[in-house]
Amino acid sequence: MTIDTEKEKTPGGIEIDLRLAGLLTGKTSKTMQRWCTDGTLPSRIVDQRGKRMVLLDSVLLFTPLCADDAWLVGEAAGGNAGALNEIGVIFLEAGKPEIAFAWFDGAAKAGHADAMHWLSKYFIYGTMGVAANEALGMSWLAAAAAKGHEIAKAQWTTFRIGRFEIEDYSNAFEND
Repeated sequence: MTIDTEKEKTPGGIEIDLRLAGLLTGKTSKTMQRWCTDGTLPSRIVDQRGKRMVLLDSVLLFTPLCADDAWLVGEAAGGNAGALNEIGVIFLEAGKPEIAFAWFDGAAKAGHADAMHWLSKYFIYGTMGVAANEALGMSWLAAAAAKGHEIAKAQWTTFRIGRFEIEDYSNAFEND
């Protein structure tokens, strides 16, 4: 992911690459390219290979994030696990669990316990387009517990003594 936070280089504000724009919108790179070509998303070409950059503020219009969240996107682009997780939560609360999954995945791989716990739910229940994989879900639950996540620790302890029941979150992602 590339983000240009040096606003003086970009008079219109912070620029991001199309990969990050795709992660934020849940769109494919082909769709992002088409949006740039047809003017839906203003962009500029920054190198001889045709790499495009777009204004973050323009991309945010297609997401549940707002302009005040630009700093959060910058932190996430830099690999901040807390920021990655927070963006996942924002998408989850906005009824976009498929997009949230990608952000939780990045946060969990960066060591964020809450994101690990979220991934355990996705995999244990096979919800939101994620194939059920109980072994992987349990491994994420164990990792979250090992990192000190209180709910995961309680669930893991219960599992270890043979009375495991994880709260069913399979419909928690539906809009009311």
